[in-house]
Amino acid sequence: MVIWGLPVPERIRCLIWLAIQGKIATNVLRAQRKGADSPMCLRCTGQPETVLRILRDCAFALFFWSRLVPQQKQHDFFSAPHESWFRINLLSKETTSSGINWPGFFSMACWLLWKNRTTMAFKGPSATLTAPSLLHSIMVKSKLWNDS
Repeated sequence: MVIWGLPVPERIRCLIWLAIQGKIATNVLRAQRKGADSPMCLRCTGQPETVLRILRDCAFALFFWSRLVPQQKQHDFFSAPHESWFRINLLSKETTSSGINWPGFFSMACWLLWKNRTTMAFKGPSATLTAPSLLHSIMVKSKLWNDS
C-alpha cells in the first residue's frame, strides 16, 4: 500500500491509514462508543464530526485547502467521497508550487489538521493555531521532510 512509502514520519502514515479506515477518534465514532456526549464538530456547530469534516469539509480545513489546491482541481478535491479522496491524493504524481511531492504534503497537512483539532478538544480553542499559522507550519514542515 502506498501509505507506507510516504516521505513522512511513521506516526503520520499511521494516522492516514486509520483515517482511511474511518478509525480516528472523531466525535461521531466516540459518540457511537459512548465516549462523547455529542457527535457534532467542535468548530462547525450542527455538523457531525467525521473524518472528512475534520480533514477537508470543516470551515477551518476548507480555508486551508482552498489556498493550496489549484482552482481548476477544487471541485474534484472537495466533492470526492472518503476513500476516493485519500486514493486520489496519495497516488498523485504532482508537486506543490514549492516543489514538494503532493502525497507527502497532503499527508503532513492531514496530520497537522488532526493535531490542531485534538489540541482544540483537549486544551480549548485558545491553544490552537489559526488557519494562516497552520498553513505556514505545514509549508515549513513539509519542506523539511521533503528535503531530508
